[in-house]
Amino acid sequence: MNASATPVIVTLNLPRVGIVWPEHHGIFCGITGGQEGRPYEAIILPDDPRVHFEGVQLGTYGIDVEAATSMHDGRANTIALAAAGSEICQQILDLEIAGQKDLILPAAHDARAMAINVPQLFKFDYYYLTSTQYDADNVFVQDFEYGGSSLYDKDLKRRAVAVRKIQLSA
Repeated sequence: MNASATPVIVTLNLPRVGIVWPEHHGIFCGITGGQEGRPYEAIILPDDPRVHFEGVQLGTYGIDVEAATSMHDGRANTIALAAAGSEICQQILDLEIAGQKDLILPAAHDARAMAINVPQLFKFDYYYLTSTQYDADNVFVQDFEYGGSSLYDKDLKRRAVAVRKIQLSA
């Protein structure tokens, strides 16, 4: 093997999944990324009750928000949905927690990672909204009891949770 082809090993000092990460004021829920040219990112569930929403609609029913179809980029999805009139997405973008104003409604793959890594942090009796729109009328939702993802009408009331994503790589 050529010496110049030797991989570079980087050590990250991350907490164990499901443990509070004090510097980021929340629980470390896992790592996502690397798809669609995205960097690797840590998912953080803030330790503030304001990030949990009950009985909310995504809104935008009947509106095809083309910029909100990423399975990975919750930030772009959340911004696009808020611009199209989603009240919950706008509420999440307006939240400020511990001096940070970078909260998002997680994309479908972020929610799936949380369902795999830390399902105990969520309620089991109701699906959670994601920011990933399927079409003008449907959005991906995530179950935390059994881990399944599904599609539901955008106008049906569900739970939602706001998270932070912190970039881990350039």
